[in-house]
Amino acid sequence: MVAMYDKLDCELLNVLQYSWYRSEDNQTENMIVNYKPPSKSWQVGTAFTGRENVTSNGHLTINNVALNDTGKYIVTVETVGETQRATGRLKVIELESEPTISMNSSSLVENVDSVAIFCHTNATKITWHNVSTSVLSSNDRMTISQDGKTLIIHMVDRDDLIFYCSAETYPGLVQRSIAIWLIVYYGPDGMTLKTEPFAYRDVISAEIGSKVDMECSASFSHPQTTYRWFHNDSLMTFSDAKMVFTSLSWYQLGRYRCVAENPVTRLILYKDVKIQLPCECFLPAKPWVDVPRVFTISGTMAVMLIVVTALGGLYLCGILIYLLISHCSTRCLLS
Repeated sequence: MVAMYDKLDCELLNVLQYSWYRSEDNQTENMIVNYKPPSKSWQVGTAFTGRENVTSNGHLTINNVALNDTGKYIVTVETVGETQRATGRLKVIELESEPTISMNSSSLVENVDSVAIFCHTNATKITWHNVSTSVLSSNDRMTISQDGKTLIIHMVDRDDLIFYCSAETYPGLVQRSIAIWLIVYYGPDGMTLKTEPFAYRDVISAEIGSKVDMECSASFSHPQTTYRWFHNDSLMTFSDAKMVFTSLSWYQLGRYRCVAENPVTRLILYKDVKIQLPCECFLPAKPWVDVPRVFTISGTMAVMLIVVTALGGLYLCGILIYLLISHCSTRCLLS
């Protein structure tokens, strides 16, 4: 029905009596109720169904209205020396059922999957809503069909949680569907690997027999991530986030990789760390040995020296020959 409660108004001053009728005339057999404000007394008529009442201001109220309450109503108001009459019509319509909602997918991966949500109703005026926005409209991420009955979300986001539609089945009367929840899987967004002792530049320095802790943690993941460990590129049977060596052994030295994986999104992150003995620089130094100093030159330098020496020798020979020739020429001229 349009409403579970309806009220017909009639209000005047100095009223002696209100009389309400349901019919085309105000005959006694059509009277619903008669109310006298001065004495606050009222009398029911043959048209009274038990759902009607008259307030002190002359309002006729009808609870749990039904389709057969549709019709003409008459009220007569008696004041001092005067009686007035007014008529009105009440129309009761049967409402359609509330709109229902459905979607074409129930398992969605963030930034990968799209989803279509359907509003099932015969109404022509439909609006879409979510928890953060009063009314949705088409944009880069969402498309609403021309008839308004389909909402398409392109590449869902983790904040796309609750949606519902509302339909105006009668002017001014809006009915709302139940809310539908989207299940969006996402992450992990990041991960950390904490160690004890602290890993400096992804290297843990630890003595044999000491305790070593390593713990992986992935953030913002739905569902929760699973973990795998590798030791020197070999998959380990250990699958917890935290690994503890209570007494480090020789075969436990080496490279470790922690892999975090979302089982639905298939997104994988990993961190590497290496466990090694403390640096050799902390071991006792070897005894100092006196090594005699030897002058050495490289092969290239030796070749250069040989070439320079040869050229220098040729240059000196040339000068000597020149001087001898000059000396002989001078003696011949003197003779």
